[in-house]
Amino acid sequence: MSKQLQKLILSKQLEDGKTEVFFSTFGESFNLESKQLVIYPYSLSHNLLKEVLLKMGLKFVLTNEIKKANLIIGFKKHLKQNFKLTSLAKQKNIPIYALNEVNLYQVTKVVQLIHQLIAE
Repeated sequence: MSKQLQKLILSKQLEDGKTEVFFSTFGESFNLESKQLVIYPYSLSHNLLKEVLLKMGLKFVLTNEIKKANLIIGFKKHLKQNFKLTSLAKQKNIPIYALNEVNLYQVTKVVQLIHQLIAE
C-alpha cells in the first residue's frame, strides 16, 4: 500500500468529526483492487452492513471466520477490548475500520471510504 493512500485515509479521518475511521497499516501486502470484499463484522449487525453494501453495489461476502476476511468493520469500544482480534489482524495484515456509533450513517461513511479505496 502506498504512502499516498495512507495519507488519504488519515485526512479522511480528520475531516469527518462523527465517524472515526482508522486504517490499520500493518503492511504493504493489503490490496483491495479487483478483489471481492470478505468482511468480518465485529459487534455490527449483518443486516445493516448488507443493506449498505448492496446499495453501494459492491461485491462482498460476510464471514464469521477472521482468517478468511480481508477487512474487519466493528464498533470501536468492543474492538479496543478484544486484544486477540486486533493481534490476529496484525499478524494476518487485515485492516480494521472502527465506528464510534453503529448506525446507518456511520456504516455508509465507512463503506464509501472502502469504495474509494477500491476505485483508486
